[in-house]
Amino acid sequence: MAKTRFPFQDNVGHVNPNIPAGYTYLAQFVAHDLSVSSSVDEGVDTAIQTVNLRTYPLHLDCLYGYGPSFEPACYELRTAKPIAQRIGWPKTRFRLDAISNEGFVRPDDSSAGPKRDIGRLIEMRGPASVGVALIADVRNDDNAVISQLTALFQLAHNAAMDLLEGGNEPATPATSALNFTIARMALTQAYRKIIRHDLLPRLLSPAIREYYETSDNAGSLTCNPADRFVSAEFAQAAYRIGHAMIREAYLFCGNPPVEHVLSDVLRRNSERNPPKTPHNRDWIIEWSNFFELGETPPRPSGRLEPRYETPLFDDTLFPPVADGKPAGLAYRDLVRSSSGELRKIDAMCQEIAAKDPDLAARSPWLTDRGLRRHAVRKWLEASRANDLGDLADEVVNNPPPVLYFLIEAAAAEDGFRAGPLASVIMAEIFYKALRMERGRRLDGLTPSEAAGRVFGAAIPQSMPDLIRWVDANMSSQDKTYCATDLPLI
Repeated sequence: MAKTRFPFQDNVGHVNPNIPAGYTYLAQFVAHDLSVSSSVDEGVDTAIQTVNLRTYPLHLDCLYGYGPSFEPACYELRTAKPIAQRIGWPKTRFRLDAISNEGFVRPDDSSAGPKRDIGRLIEMRGPASVGVALIADVRNDDNAVISQLTALFQLAHNAAMDLLEGGNEPATPATSALNFTIARMALTQAYRKIIRHDLLPRLLSPAIREYYETSDNAGSLTCNPADRFVSAEFAQAAYRIGHAMIREAYLFCGNPPVEHVLSDVLRRNSERNPPKTPHNRDWIIEWSNFFELGETPPRPSGRLEPRYETPLFDDTLFPPVADGKPAGLAYRDLVRSSSGELRKIDAMCQEIAAKDPDLAARSPWLTDRGLRRHAVRKWLEASRANDLGDLADEVVNNPPPVLYFLIEAAAAEDGFRAGPLASVIMAEIFYKALRMERGRRLDGLTPSEAAGRVFGAAIPQSMPDLIRWVDANMSSQDKTYCATDLPLI
């Protein structure tokens, strides 16, 4: 999976013009919003029993957490009231930090300057500095792109609060708390529309997505009764094909834009590199480099095929999980997807055909075992690096699911989106979660009405929509640094 390309019949190369690079990290953010484990183990032992703590997936819990009362370090109170009069008033804005200077020197006042990075804390613990990301889900500081995406959603919430307050401080703490909840409901509603109308059309096989858009049975085909929202096949195999979408380098900001290589992007967070946080100007993203926002096309994501970029094999980033085992993300993915907890590819297809023949009939990849085997063998025979000897037939007949899903995407969809079986597994989870809208009224408002209160009639349905709205409504002070522009787009 390090060197072997799938034998595509075109000259597009290892890029996917169907999916701009930003959606790689939106998909990662969404994964964190679908599931958070009760286990502290981060290895590959899938036998450890864990509990998904997301009771309502896809409701931005990975952004808001349990709210300001339970996670006050993630939020701040914006008020002109004297300190003695602030007791009892809720923190209703996300804490965002001002950027560092060119030498990564933090401003003495972390709110002085353009607040374009997530909140961060650095302290000395013994001989070394320790960094902490002040966000509800620290996985959203996994790399420099997802932390900037988290900051983008935080900016959206803060802009919504500014709009609701209209420049005036609320009269009572209850009014302030109500505004916070309306802003959260509105942003969550927009986020769910973005998933449905922007992310999923790019990720899923069109025939499979079309079926689930009109189906009320999501979650009934591939999920075991013991699954709590997220099936093992989704978490440990189908959704992990997103790792193949990661590029070797990304453009961040400036004209010409500053380019950062993947190994640096992965190391740029509070845990791995606290002295280099908060980000300086060179690490603040102009989102037109990641989404379709301007005349210049954004950098595309990687094409879906059994191929990972070289830094994903780096033993300092992804060390061996046990002595004598290979380093790298690919090995971890293969081991996880080979767990006995996951059903075999043929078994999943047979189950789908038995439970829903109409769905199975949408693609021969769900019914034709020979077609699936031919695709795996075609990839194996594309390079001598794949010479597995006597194991070749076993891989063809019973491939590790994550490997099969990458081959399926390449063979069935030219590597531009997930293949049919992976799409079914993902659609089962996504459409089940999208159907589970909290939907409660608050002060007479439904989530859709709250979104209308913030966004008007044009509720964002795509990432470009949301980014343009944030750009139009955020503070101009957060788009200027040292008297020069620090654009969002």
